[in-house]
Amino acid sequence: MKVCFIVFFTTALTAFAANPPIAIPRSSLKAYRSEGLFEGGKGQRANLESLRFAKHPGFERWVVDFSDSKGHVAASAPQFQLQFIKSEKTLGLDGESTTRKPAKFIFLFRSIEKNFLDTRKLKALTGKSKHVKEIIVYPPIEQGDMAMEFVLKDDVLFEAHQPVEREGRLVLDLKSSPD
Repeated sequence: MKVCFIVFFTTALTAFAANPPIAIPRSSLKAYRSEGLFEGGKGQRANLESLRFAKHPGFERWVVDFSDSKGHVAASAPQFQLQFIKSEKTLGLDGESTTRKPAKFIFLFRSIEKNFLDTRKLKALTGKSKHVKEIIVYPPIEQGDMAMEFVLKDDVLFEAHQPVEREGRLVLDLKSSPD
């Protein structure tokens, strides 16, 4: 498992190096995207406290909460990168489009002290989601660096931001892609 994760992490970092990340918006811009690589947070240690999900009219919201050593919402998120990777589709012999690789979001977190995410709760959340098929949380590699992957059911439009008023959170809004 550790070797698989290191290969995944190295591949993700290589992909990130090809397209430099942009600073994550600090508030919702109500501008959905079909691609993007973002970075944010600060160089401090934090816990990966929880992942929340809520349905809203026209979109669903996923929120990653970070906490400090006392279990309170952190003053800021640790350094992170977030990338959306579109699905890869091919045409079959029958002319139908087939998904070769699903769309996904890759989160890379730096300096995670503890991970409090419960895989059973994550599975329950994905069961309610219109867009997220599976959430994979990889074990930490070194000094708290870790990754999380949202495997999607199909391509989406998204908006990510790290609220100024609640810096210890990372917000990801998803809605159906018209394609």
